[in-house]
Amino acid sequence: MDHVIDISNTGDLEALYNDKVDLKSLGTMSMTRASHIKFNDLTQSWDVIPVLIKNYQALPAEYRNWSSYEQAIEFEVAVFNEARRLDLLSVEGLISNAGVVIARKAYYEVTGEGSEGF
Repeated sequence: MDHVIDISNTGDLEALYNDKVDLKSLGTMSMTRASHIKFNDLTQSWDVIPVLIKNYQALPAEYRNWSSYEQAIEFEVAVFNEARRLDLLSVEGLISNAGVVIARKAYYEVTGEGSEGF
């Protein structure tokens, strides 16, 4: 899976954190949570909830009902990296048609199901 790193005109970096790339070696870090992965007691599954989305009902179905925590994490990383790549890191971007397409593409990458067309 790709690791997308944005570099602004001022030299600031933005990226999802992982241990594979030592971002600390590039300077002082500041962390902001992009989403929460929460266990849904009713469905007995994991949901990926971007912090930008305040209305849970607006959350596209692709963000919900992951059978394992690891799958939810893989999906989260794929969605946010693709959204960053396409400059769609906003509430509107994450729940728009483009955001849903990104989520479906990420779902297919994680599960390998129905990936034709991507």
